[in-house]
Amino acid sequence: AEAILRSVAERGCSKIVMGSRGLGVIGTVLGRSVSSLVARLARVPVTLVKPERLQPSAPLHPLTA
Repeated sequence: AEAILRSVAERGCSKIVMGSRGLGVIGTVLGRSVSSLVARLARVPVTLVKPERLQPSAPLHPLTA
């Protein structure tokens, strides 16, 4: 998280957009999520993008179908 925030400050970014693995409430509370740390500590707006949920019948990778 520190490296991301440092890079944002050095580059003068006005917003952060990053992915989130979706660790849930427990992972976030325990501080195990880089994205949650960035969101808490950033001085600019942060947008977290959650992963798509796979349908039970969907293949994990297009080439495995």
